[in-house]
Amino acid sequence: VSIASCDKYDTIVMGQDFAPVNSLVTNFRQLVYVEYCNGKARVWGPCADRVESSVDDSHVVVNSDLDSLVIFAYGYAIEDSLNVFQGSLSVNSTRPYALYLSNLSLRSDAGPAIQSQGSSDCFLVLPPKSQSIIYGDVAFGGSVIFDGEGSLSVKSQSATAMSASGSITCSYPVVVSLVSSSADGVHSDNGNIKIADGTWTIAASRHAFSTAAGQVILNGGKIQASAKGGSFVSSAGG
Repeated sequence: VSIASCDKYDTIVMGQDFAPVNSLVTNFRQLVYVEYCNGKARVWGPCADRVESSVDDSHVVVNSDLDSLVIFAYGYAIEDSLNVFQGSLSVNSTRPYALYLSNLSLRSDAGPAIQSQGSSDCFLVLPPKSQSIIYGDVAFGGSVIFDGEGSLSVKSQSATAMSASGSITCSYPVVVSLVSSSADGVHSDNGNIKIADGTWTIAASRHAFSTAAGQVILNGGKIQASAKGGSFVSSAGG
């Protein structure tokens, strides 16, 4: 698999080149790139030396206390069906941050492919015209707020496709596909799930949307969901 040279990203103005008009993340400017390619990864960019990071093949951990941090993840940890590389991204930020997924492909058979640790809010940005594919679950320790106009596909075999300890909110025209072979499509432990825009396709073995302590509010967007072993919506708040 070949990906575009990193040189093309050097002149990007975050929040203008990738985020839509009126984006929530236009003021997030402390930029760190995470690149995946052929079973390897690297952390680089203007603020890479201001965060703590570790890289083990295609497994990346980033720890940060920066204000207005942007993590821009792109590239392929998956080569082809005969050379499947495992890859993951774990972020622990003490402050709210923006996570851009731009044409990113990751696969993790052991643990989340993408994990946001801690309780800080994560603004999950899907840049316009981008298509990211994640094999494995995506988990957030705080709340997650969708932004952008791109697409994200998550396919999990052993866990809920997308989960958060806090709320899950979307008011932008993203395209999201979530498949879980053993659990829920979308789950929140302590917050609401509120979908006001976007195109959502969900196939779950349990519930399509579920909350343990909040409400599921679906008042916009296009939603097509199936739940083989449970209900379309399971909400503690009714």
